[in-house]
Amino acid sequence: MDTNNLGVYLGTDVWREMLNFTNNAVVMVFASEHYDEKDYIRDYEEFHRYLEEKKTAKIKRHIEQNNKEELKN
Repeated sequence: MDTNNLGVYLGTDVWREMLNFTNNAVVMVFASEHYDEKDYIRDYEEFHRYLEEKKTAKIKRHIEQNNKEELKN
């Protein structure tokens, strides 16, 4: 970025490495919780496994919800 009045929002589940800052660069982070190292994934392959597990869990929940609705009918 070449101006100081812009920012970038990164939502959840986004892999991002911060590299190549200029000497006067500033990184500002806003968070809803205090920083805890255990909350972060530092390995890219582990991050991909996390996303796949999350996707699988979401699909399972969707199937279970549909099954419950079918049983009601």
